[in-house]
Amino acid sequence: MAFASSSRAGVSTWIESIHAHRVPAWALFQCLAVACMIAWFMWRTRQVDRRLRVSLLLALPGAAIGALTLGLVLRIPAWVASGFDLKQLLGLGVMAYGALFGLVGAHAWVTRLYKLDVADALDRLAPTLGLLVLFGRAGCFVAGCDFGFTSALPWAIRYPQKTAAFFAHLDRGWIAASAEHSLAVHPAQLYEAAVGLAMILVGLWVERREQRRGMVLAAVAATYAIGRLGVDFYRGDERPMLGALSLPQWISIAVLGWVIAWKLERERAHDTIEGTRPQ
Repeated sequence: MAFASSSRAGVSTWIESIHAHRVPAWALFQCLAVACMIAWFMWRTRQVDRRLRVSLLLALPGAAIGALTLGLVLRIPAWVASGFDLKQLLGLGVMAYGALFGLVGAHAWVTRLYKLDVADALDRLAPTLGLLVLFGRAGCFVAGCDFGFTSALPWAIRYPQKTAAFFAHLDRGWIAASAEHSLAVHPAQLYEAAVGLAMILVGLWVERREQRRGMVLAAVAATYAIGRLGVDFYRGDERPMLGALSLPQWISIAVLGWVIAWKLERERAHDTIEGTRPQ
């Protein structure tokens, strides 16, 4: 227990040092996430049509557009509830789901323009999406955004002043303005980073064992949806809610529904083809 407390204090001190030196950790980690994803995708597609690699580069703006657009859409209920206060609508919040949807959609669109196999292109892309989640959420952990709810667990983290966690706890009256740190919170960002690692491992595993096109993307999508559905229960920041669940959790349920419906349809189509073959 003493070792865990010492480690937690060490991590909190490291994060505090980063903020004290005004290191743009979030931006640096996002750049690292994109760079690693591109590098791995280029290596994975080094022996196939060059246009597939070009299509990813052309599709990259789709991630930024999707992240900003979905963030804007999900702020609309708060905007309406505030009496149409533009500050509620025009914040800089971005959505991980928006980035993933935007990149996948743009990549599919560009590969279709190139007359390439869209399902194959998305299957090759799917495991690399885990790197975006892994490194992206690690950046959120260092920056202090998307933090978890308060916790007394040994691995809970305290954030320094001028971080999202500190301001949130101050606004809720849980700490005084003179406090040096926030309350200890779940490192929910690292929980989701672990989901990113699972996306990579599941994608590679399915890729080795499944020949039907589209199955790798479906498996990776389901992995993220299940992980995000669970991780959001540990989030302590302000998120758009609909009933007992956050809107990202509802999106996760929709994604899981799509994956199940798509898989059942593919299996029915496969059985139909098998049934029409001469015996």
